[in-house]
Amino acid sequence: MRGLDLAVRGKPLLQDVSLTIYPSEFVGLMGPSGAGKTTLMNAMNGYTPPSCGAVVLNGIDLYANYGQFCGHLGYVPQNDIMHGDLTVRQALTYTARLRLPGDFSRADIRERVRSVLAELGLEAVENVLIGSAEKKGISGGQRKRVNLAMELLTDPSVLFLDEPTSGLSSEDTLMVMRLLRKLADAGKTILLTIHQPSLEAFRLMDDVVIVSKDRGSSAPGRLAYFGPAYPDSVNFFNPDGVPGLKTGAEPLPDEVLRGLSTRPTDEWAARFNGSKYRREFVDERAGRSPTGRAVAVAPKIPRKFGIRQWGTLVRRALSIKRRDTWNTAILLAQAPIIALMIVFVFGDKVAEGIATDTSPTDWMSFSGATATSVFLMAISAIWFGCSNAAREIVGEWAIYHRERMVNLKIPSYVASKLTVLGGLCFIQCLVLLGIVWAGCDLKGSFGWMLGVLVLSSLAGLGLGLTVSALARTSEVAIALIPLILIPMVIAGGMMKPVHEMNTPMQVFSGAMASRWAFEGMLLLESEARPEWAPAVPPGVAAVREDLAERYFPKDDERLGVEPAAGVLGGMIAMLILAIGVILRWRDVH
Repeated sequence: MRGLDLAVRGKPLLQDVSLTIYPSEFVGLMGPSGAGKTTLMNAMNGYTPPSCGAVVLNGIDLYANYGQFCGHLGYVPQNDIMHGDLTVRQALTYTARLRLPGDFSRADIRERVRSVLAELGLEAVENVLIGSAEKKGISGGQRKRVNLAMELLTDPSVLFLDEPTSGLSSEDTLMVMRLLRKLADAGKTILLTIHQPSLEAFRLMDDVVIVSKDRGSSAPGRLAYFGPAYPDSVNFFNPDGVPGLKTGAEPLPDEVLRGLSTRPTDEWAARFNGSKYRREFVDERAGRSPTGRAVAVAPKIPRKFGIRQWGTLVRRALSIKRRDTWNTAILLAQAPIIALMIVFVFGDKVAEGIATDTSPTDWMSFSGATATSVFLMAISAIWFGCSNAAREIVGEWAIYHRERMVNLKIPSYVASKLTVLGGLCFIQCLVLLGIVWAGCDLKGSFGWMLGVLVLSSLAGLGLGLTVSALARTSEVAIALIPLILIPMVIAGGMMKPVHEMNTPMQVFSGAMASRWAFEGMLLLESEARPEWAPAVPPGVAAVREDLAERYFPKDDERLGVEPAAGVLGGMIAMLILAIGVILRWRDVH
């Protein structure tokens, strides 16, 4: 890395950082809070492109050729990126199936998972739920090791770890550091950010990178030191000796940052630039070919649809749904509850039917109850899709982003969401229609009505996934759902028929999935019911009217069942395309 500058939204975060890390080195990254440690690591591992300068591996620009290196770079962020509703073995197995080449058989994957579990000492908890803050699972130290295990499955050449010992006990911290030392000795290059390591942990590292930034300053972080970890770094920041150190006592690693705080960043950067460490670890290394295990170069990862990835993602999602029993039960309970409410309120009026020569008042009451029942089913189906999907992508964004940086294909990912959530939507629509159809004695074709209902639910699913792909937090995604559904209720054609709206609202209504689902289902029910004609004197021709006439007049706004279903299908296709475009737009590469 040479002459790296990095700014985000115009704010400079790092300035003129140059360093070279050799293969098989174990390097720590330290500095005061806000100095830019994680920012520097993310620039080095491919997550944040630099504003100036270059990050190179084996002399090749990382960002220009990321697809060739991504399978050989492992990254363990500070926050755990795992599905808490999976067991340790399940999580590792699904990750292995996603990341390992297609020529790995199931037996090969099982053996690879077994060896990584043994390497990290996780055999005792392989069948234990990972868990979360709300659900008890493995311990914090074990979670850190599982996070690391996911990266070791692909045997990466370079490992980046952001605060892997944060929140761990001193014993667990030392265990993790010894494990990383062992991996470095085996040939891996390791860079980790670490805060206040013990002396024993500090000694395990070969070198240390210190970035500095003055407290309260708006200036970017700068490289203050890069060289041997202990005791050189302590001596560098305490040139006059460690204050108060007893004779014969060894200085603690805390003296690095304590000494750093005694002078401004500019002074330390200038001192480092004139030091032997700058000459040896930056200038001389920049033009020297290192010995050791080089980072492998692989063919560029294809980004087309992959059946294997799709199948793995589907199986993983189903496993999560089975484990998340409460949430899944609530989703499945929505359909029968809503259906029963529709039946209890409108069932008697719709089921009793009506004679062809009944009074206008009775006809209006019957047709209104039937149309309302149909419209509520359509809105409910759209709600099912939206609520099922609103948190689906944003809730696992860290996991998606990491897998995407390795080899996840967007088409496979989106298709897996549509498969699992679409199946759930189908079950919900089937239960909803089954209860209402029987309880209200509907006459329309059950199969056709189910088809329109499922299409409307898939349109809602597409909307929910689109919101989830755009939103930055789950709370934002959930808050946006009413803003989608309320306009569908208002402009869906039930509260006010479309042909009675002004021109702008008619255009707006045409973009609402509820309007087309309502028309399709109402026409299906209307076609199965006899038309009504008001009583007229003998010799006067009666004007016959069907159930849908009030909302979709034959000579004005009525298109038919097939066109309505076609419009819903077109909406679904456009939404799927939008999801893919949004996810691609949010890519780093």
